Amino acid sequence: VYDGTNRRAIEGAMVYGYKELGAPDDDMMERLLRLIDIEDMAREEPAVATTDAEGFYQLEGLDGVYYEVVAMAPGYSPQSRANILPSKTKVDFRLPEGSIFKGRIVDQSGNGITDAKVSVYPEVDTTDIIRVVAQKARPPVASAVTVGGGEFELSSLGIGMYNLHVTATGFQEGNFKKVRVHPGENTGQEYTLLPGLVLAGQVVDEDGEPIAGARVRPVRSG
Repeated sequence: VYDGTNRRAIEGAMVYGYKELGAPDDDMMERLLRLIDIEDMAREEPAVATTDAEGFYQLEGLDGVYYEVVAMAPGYSPQSRANILPSKTKVDFRLPEGSIFKGRIVDQSGNGITDAKVSVYPEVDTTDIIRVVAQKARPPVASAVTVGGGEFELSSLGIGMYNLHVTATGFQEGNFKKVRVHPGENTGQEYTLLPGLVLAGQVVDEDGEPIAGARVRPVRSG
């Protein structure tokens, strides 16, 4: 993994291997059938490697299937290469300079929300629905936790379009679509979370007597 400007080796870059949903020459029916495995793929951890002082990495323990390989490093734009078989060598990356993205998570009164988690996903620019589904099932490309005033900073995003998913205790989840990251430093962005809603009721036994200590957990449907 190299610096895209001066070809200097990048030490400490993270390289991830994600299984693809099939092979490049699969027909549409084969690819659709592979969507059955999407939940298992989402739970499966990617192969991970870290580059050494000379920028070299090695992903180990791979299966004999196609992978998308992604390289990331602080201060650089992430890069990916799709449809890579484990037998392939010289899967190199030249990472261009990244962007700094700063923002603030606030409530409806404009007060900063501390300890909110900001997860960033790439906006997939393709009409290939299978690739869109596969990308949605993967972990975020970057994440951060807000500090005292609700501020957060991300330094490993490339130029492009992203979707932000924000969670915080006591608030509804926030989804902010098609957030554009420009070259250089991006500042002044505020994202508002709505207060969490309340659902109340009573748990009773078959005789109508209240049950103390019962635990109630909501399950998202639809």
